[in-house]
This record gives sequence, structure tokens and C-alpha cells, in this order.
Amino acid sequence: MVNSNPFSPLVDHYASLLHSCLRTRNPTSPKSIHAHITKHGLHASAFLTNLLINLYSKCGSLSSSQKLFDEMLQKNTSSWNTIISAYAKAGDFDSAHHLFNKIPEWDSVSWTSLIVGHNKWGHHKEALRFFRDMIGAHVGPTHFTLTGAISACASMCELKPGRVVHSIAVRLGLGAFVEVANSLVNMYAKCGRLDMARAVFARMSLRSVSTWNAYIAALVQLGRLDEARALFESMPERNEISWNTIIAGLNQHGFDDEALGHFVSMQEEGFVPDGFTMASVLSSCASLGAVLEGRAVHGRMVRSGAFKSFDGPVGNALVAMYAKSGSIDMAQSVVREMGAHVDDIAITALFDGFVKYGDLEMAHELFKSMESPDVVAWTAMIVGYTQQGADEESLNLFKEMLSHGTEPNRYTFASVLSLCGTLSALDYGKQIHARVLRKSEEEVETEVEKASVSNSLVAMYARCGDVGAAKRVFEHACGRDGVTWTSMISALAQHGKGLEALRLFNEMLALGIAPDGVTYLGVLMACNHSGLVVEGLRHFTAMACACHVEPEASHCACVVDMLARAGLLREAEGFIIRMPYEPDVVVWGAMLASCKTYGDTARAKWASDKLLGIEPGHAGAYSALANLYSSRGLWATFMCLGPRI
Repeated sequence: MVNSNPFSPLVDHYASLLHSCLRTRNPTSPKSIHAHITKHGLHASAFLTNLLINLYSKCGSLSSSQKLFDEMLQKNTSSWNTIISAYAKAGDFDSAHHLFNKIPEWDSVSWTSLIVGHNKWGHHKEALRFFRDMIGAHVGPTHFTLTGAISACASMCELKPGRVVHSIAVRLGLGAFVEVANSLVNMYAKCGRLDMARAVFARMSLRSVSTWNAYIAALVQLGRLDEARALFESMPERNEISWNTIIAGLNQHGFDDEALGHFVSMQEEGFVPDGFTMASVLSSCASLGAVLEGRAVHGRMVRSGAFKSFDGPVGNALVAMYAKSGSIDMAQSVVREMGAHVDDIAITALFDGFVKYGDLEMAHELFKSMESPDVVAWTAMIVGYTQQGADEESLNLFKEMLSHGTEPNRYTFASVLSLCGTLSALDYGKQIHARVLRKSEEEVETEVEKASVSNSLVAMYARCGDVGAAKRVFEHACGRDGVTWTSMISALAQHGKGLEALRLFNEMLALGIAPDGVTYLGVLMACNHSGLVVEGLRHFTAMACACHVEPEASHCACVVDMLARAGLLREAEGFIIRMPYEPDVVVWGAMLASCKTYGDTARAKWASDKLLGIEPGHAGAYSALANLYSSRGLWATFMCLGPRI
């Protein structure tokens, strides 16, 4: 007897059982419950059948879901949506689209199922296309739909369509939903619009812990650690994700001591660290070279029993921590313990350890043992050879990588472009630039990724002497950061375009981009090469006073050279005496060269004595002094000095 009454107590009973199974996802449960439903004549219930279709798919049996769907005598919209969602979440979009096109009547769930599915599998353009089509079909989106569309925009860093979705959410009165607002905060942050993320956060009348977490994650992503810290401290309540977000952020931005401090505080407040926590903490230990603390964390994980196998991010972080700290034996031990769970990330971390500590032979052996090295392994090998000064070998390795069909990533491009600059391989650098442009058209990139390659391109063209090309890259660069500006300023300075470099520096300051020591070195070089002594001294003073950048020996050497080149030898001498650093060979060499130019034998003798005191047998010092004394008709005097120098 068939019982399709949706209000039957038995229907309620089996619905409850099915919901319970959906939570546990026990693969043996669907068939057993399905048999009982059929036995009691409830198989005609569309409500129960829809739940069964969903359960079968969640337990990995899409074929059973499809069979049930095909056998349904009366399919409602929910039935269609359930099977479409099952295929979309499984990544079978041919089947999902086929069923979607056959559905008698679309509702918001039909569209949302495809949007969510495409997002899950990284098809963000498709997800956004379906959202546009949904609006065009006059089907009203729900807050779930909007969250999916906003997430797609965030993943692609697409601000313009993101703002359109935001306006739709506001117009429909759905912008206040916590999930929608959280997605908006994340989207604006990823698109570099922290002002908009802040405005959304400020307007929220109801904030969940996930809201605070989303905003903190946004601040962390944009490097606003001070604001992230302040927000974290002001949270009305925290959860494990809050702690993990701030610890990971501190680790990612180099505040590793603070990350370890938060790790201790997290436990003091009763939160139990999970795999995400441990991965960040081990990364901080690796960055600090704190192998003892890393061993303690490792021991804690073993004793807790919560980490029965060190696979995934935790195992990879352990290997990286030991490898970076020089404990290669321990890193190898963890890799062996990972056994079948070992992945390319762990192998690459071990490989990096061999490279870092100069064991290129072992690194090469490990590299050759990989069945199919990924781009990370190839890049690490290229960087390893470069660090050992084997530039030609590095470039050949890059060419070999391409011949194996491995596509370079941003880090590979940055490394190889730097190589081209070092080798003055302009033609090959241009070929790589063309490849970068093609890749940019095909893939979505973050602002950081765009900036890293732009910086390398500017530096490569500058080193190869093509300042015009460097300027064109700079002018078209997306996501310029401080390094981009510094690279261009230095390039102009090195090629005698001092005034242009200073104009660019002033533009950088006007945009609120903070200069660092490397930026100021480029500025001082620009002043030096353009003879702008007063301007150079002003910038040198402003370094520490206005921008809180402490001058280093290289900055002092540049000022000495600038003063001496301008013939201000007495001022250069006074500056050297007042220097907070012990003058090095560069400082004394610059002083000696200018003393020779201006015929100051006394100061030349002083500079050469100091130079030879640091580096006895310095041929340049002897030659410069000999030429100066000879040009002044003091050869006999110089010969008397000979034994002393």
C-alpha cells in the first residue's frame, strides 16, 4: 500500500532519521532507511525521496540519487533542485546544466545551486554569469544567492560587479543579513577597498563572531596589523577562528614573537589549538629559527593524541620548521612518519632545507626522485642555484622546466626576471614579459601577485639599461606597492634621471605610501648623480626625523660620495667623523676618488691609510694615490710613503 501523506507520523519519523544521517554521512545508512521507507509504502512521498536523493549524493552515491530521481512519478521543483545541487557540488556540470535546462520552472534555489556549485569548484566567472542570467530572468535572489555572487567577485578581485551585487542586496533589503555583510567585508578587502569594508562593518546592527573574524581577516590580508590587533582586542567574544586568524596574520606579516605570545594566551583562555593553529605556530618557530620552541610544540602534539598522523598542513609545517632551522635529520624523520600521506609541499620544504644550507647535491637528488616535480619544486631549485651564484645553470633549469610542460607561477617569473637582470639578458627577459602578459589574461591574480612581477620587470629592464621599458611597466602596473615605487625610483637614479626620480618620490609620499631604507637609498643616489647636495642632505635628515627610517652604512656612504663629488671635501670629512657607523671600504673609496679629482693630497692620504687599514693590498687605493701625487709633481714624496702604504 502506498502512503504519500506528507503529514503521516511515519513520514516525520523517517524525515528525522534522514536528517540525522545527513549530519553523520554514514554511507551504509541510506540503503537501510530507503528499504524501510519502501516497506512502509512511503516511497511515493516526494518529501522523503528528495531527502534520500540528497543523502545518497552526500554519501558519494550520485548514481543512486539519479536512479531515485528517474523513478519519481511526481517531481516537484524541490526534486529538480536537489538533483541539480547534487551534480553541481560533485563538479559534474554537464549533468547539472542538462537538468537545469529541463526543469519545468526555475526558482531561486535552482539558480543558487549552480552558483554555489561553480564557486565550490573555482568557476567564479561561471557563477557570476549564472547570477546575471538569474537577474535577467526576473528570479529574485535570496541572501544565499547574494553571498555566492559576492564570493565569486571576491575570488576574482572584481570590484565593479561586486558593487552591483551590493546595490541589489540593499535594494532587496538583504544587505543586513550577516552572511551577506560578511561576504561584502571580505570582497571589498580583497579588492583593496578597506574604506568600503569598514563602512559595511560599521553599518551592521547585528554582528556575529564570524563578522568580526571576517573583518579581522580583511585587515590582516591588507597588512593593517595595528587595526587588526585593536579589533581583535575589542571583540565581545572570540572563538577558535578568531585566534587562528590573528595568529596566522601575525605569522604572515613577520610578527612571529607576537604570534607565539597569542598562542600561549589562546590556551590560557581555554581554547584548544587545532591543526590551523599549529601550522601557523610552527611557521613562526621556523621564521624565528626557534627550533627548541618548535620541538616543544611537536612534543605537545604527540602527547595530546589529537594529531594521530602528521599529514596535511601540520605535517608540512613541521617539515618546514625543522628544515628551515637546519635540523634536516628531524625533517626527514617527519617525512618518513608521514608515509603515504607525504605530499609535494612536504617534499619541497625538505628540498628547500637542503638548498638553504647549501647541500645542492642532496637537493638535486631529492629533486630527481620526484616523479613529476611541481612548479614550487622547480622554482626552489632555480632559486637554490641562483643563491649559489650559478646564474647560467638557473636559467637553463627554467628552460628545462618549460620543456617539461610545467607552467611558471608568479614566484618563478620574479626569480627568473631577476636572473635576466643580473645576466643583462634583455631579449630573454622580453620573452618572459610576453609570457607574463599572456598568463595575466588567462588567470585571476591578487594585487600582491601582480605587484611582485611588476617589481621584477621594472628591476630587470633597469638593470639591462632599458629605462623606457621600465617606465612603461611601472605606468601600467596594477597594485603598485612600496617596492614597485622604490624599483622605479632606483632605476631612474641609476641612469642619471635624478630629477625624475625625485618627482616620483614626492608623488609616492603624496599617495601615503611609506618609504623604506631602500627607497631612501634610491633618493640619495638621485641627488648624488644630479648634484643636488642640499636636497640630498634634506632627505637624509628627513629619513629618521619624518619617516622613522634609521640611516644605514649604505646611506652614509652615499652622502659622503655626494658631498665629495661636489668638491665639499671638508664637509665630507666632517660627516665621516660624525658617522654612527664605522666607515667601510665604500666610504673611504668614495672619499679617495674625489680627493684625487680635486687634488687634495692630505685628505687623500688620510682616506688611503684608512682604506688600506681595512683591506691591505687594495690596488685601487695605491693606484689612486700614486696618480694624485704624480699629477701634483710629488712623485718623490709618494715614493717616500711607499713602504708605509
